[in-house]
Amino acid sequence: MSKMFEKKLHYKMYKAGKHWVFAAITVGIFGFASTTSALADETSGSNKIHTEQTLNANESTDTTTDVSNEEKATEAKLTTQDADVASSEEKTTNVEKEVTTVDANKDTTVKNVESSEQNTTVEDKNAVGNTAQVNTVEKENKYTQENVNGNWYLKDEQGNYLTGFQEIKDQNKTVYYNPDSKQMVYGQQNINGNWYLFDTFNGAMQTGLQYIRDQKKLAYYNEQGQMQYGTVEIDGQKYQADTFDGAIKGKGQTKIADNWYLFNNAGQVVDGWQWINDQGKTVYYSTKTAQMVHGQQNINGHWYLFDKTTGAMQRGFQNLKAYGDDKTVYYNQDGWMLYGQQKIDNKWYNFDTFNGAMKTGIVKIPEQNKTVYYAPNGQMQYGWQWVDNATRYFDTFNGAMATGQKLITGHWYLFDKNGAMQRGFQNLKDYGDNKTVYYNQDGWMLYGWQWVNNATRYFDTFNGAMTVGQKNIANHWYLFDKAGAMQRGFQNLKDYGDNKTVYYNQDGWMLYGWQWVNNATRYFDTFNGAMTVGQKNIANHWYLFDKAGAMQRGFQYLPEDKKIVYYNQDGWMLYGKQNISGKIYSFNTYNGALENMDGQQKLDGNWYLFSKGKVLTGFQEIKDQNKTVYYDPNTARMQYGWQTIANNK
Repeated sequence: MSKMFEKKLHYKMYKAGKHWVFAAITVGIFGFASTTSALADETSGSNKIHTEQTLNANESTDTTTDVSNEEKATEAKLTTQDADVASSEEKTTNVEKEVTTVDANKDTTVKNVESSEQNTTVEDKNAVGNTAQVNTVEKENKYTQENVNGNWYLKDEQGNYLTGFQEIKDQNKTVYYNPDSKQMVYGQQNINGNWYLFDTFNGAMQTGLQYIRDQKKLAYYNEQGQMQYGTVEIDGQKYQADTFDGAIKGKGQTKIADNWYLFNNAGQVVDGWQWINDQGKTVYYSTKTAQMVHGQQNINGHWYLFDKTTGAMQRGFQNLKAYGDDKTVYYNQDGWMLYGQQKIDNKWYNFDTFNGAMKTGIVKIPEQNKTVYYAPNGQMQYGWQWVDNATRYFDTFNGAMATGQKLITGHWYLFDKNGAMQRGFQNLKDYGDNKTVYYNQDGWMLYGWQWVNNATRYFDTFNGAMTVGQKNIANHWYLFDKAGAMQRGFQNLKDYGDNKTVYYNQDGWMLYGWQWVNNATRYFDTFNGAMTVGQKNIANHWYLFDKAGAMQRGFQYLPEDKKIVYYNQDGWMLYGKQNISGKIYSFNTYNGALENMDGQQKLDGNWYLFSKGKVLTGFQEIKDQNKTVYYDPNTARMQYGWQTIANNK
């Protein structure tokens, strides 16, 4: 600082209260003045002079000494001899004075002993008030803060160390740099006879009510950061501060400036955990401020809750909405907020591992490879639960939510990957079981015969697999379509790997042998149930079944044999001479073919055409009737009306 401006020293001896004051006033180009004063008790023959700073630069002076930049090293010191000369020139008193050495290049002298205040009255201590000279450090002034070996220094643009009180405006704090070491100071400091307190972390000068823990006291610092003594006013209320050490006096619980403090019987401030017996509560007084704490507090790595009004430590379940945090947490008997899974009153709860919020709803616990459910009251649930619009099951032992197939009290259930119980048709391919099953409204897998979705179905009695295709059940063959519905009536099994037509009755049974079905006599193979079509020898009788399987009677044309035969009412083919409807016909005794027929013949109401016993089909000209007619190649019968022949109509 000595390179930044020139100083002029002004000396004056004056009386202030009980003290004679010897002042050296320094005026510099920054536009402020600092006065270094010596105080002497007029009742003492050999008194010590205490140095102080003042912002009053308007005091009258008798002697002015110019100090050049070159002479600062020698003229900046006020020696005992200088003090004597000044004293003789003033000629205001014959009292011998002891003068301490003051370096004019330094704003203050730091002394860390309280003994320097012993001869100063309360009025003097508090009157020192507006004496701390503070330089403001603007960010744009390019001042540099440096940290060297853990100590902070302040330099100007020219690299000069700045000392004394400095306002670091961009950090909103006032700090003090020791004139000797140039280092920022921390904690309690005695500067020119006044006690100051600087934050132990960032060095910020403290004001107002402060807690000095190692001395178990509260002290009050004015706006200039100086400790006050005697009667002090805090937020409009007057309190007594010890005239020796500035300790605010109190008894028991004392409210100061809307904060509660606790004093022991010796009048000392106490902090930490305290049991207030007459109020039956545990409270905590901050080890930094000695104030009773309220709300959420982290103490020694544990979160606690203190009532916002009484400060009483809370336990158990607490909703923090009133404290600005809408969550429910739990504090144990020690007052600690709990995290993770906790068993409380024999019920399991889960609290967020980050903020302690009680969890509700479906929660996954990765370390236990399970998903569980916590009710709105936070308790883990077991067994059947209706959760998120679905029926779910939680293991009755560990609460794990069921997924996939699960056997519960003798019934198989299916739960999807999210734990929702399934109903209806379900294909289990995604669950490692390639089958389709059915779960009823209760979620049970069904077995055996079931009426489901308007169809009769069959589910395997062992594994519940729905049957499709052909299935022999209790010695009866059944057919189920690809959707599992039991089939009835005529069914062609080509799509089921068996090229035959069979018939299933109303019970779903495949029929065999002779059956009256759909107003016709039919015959189904006694081995495989295949319906008979065409000619069939059954029990030594030849029968004829049309393409739909209906047994035929009467005169029938067999196109493959190009013959007309006759089947009686039992469906048997006839041979030899037969009286049919009063007329004698001759049938070949070997193959049953109608013999000795010629020309047009009407048989059973149908016209046929013969030529010397041979049956004619197709277009035929009837010369004696001068017409052309058409005989069906499949039946040999004359056709009438419109006919599609060889794709022509």
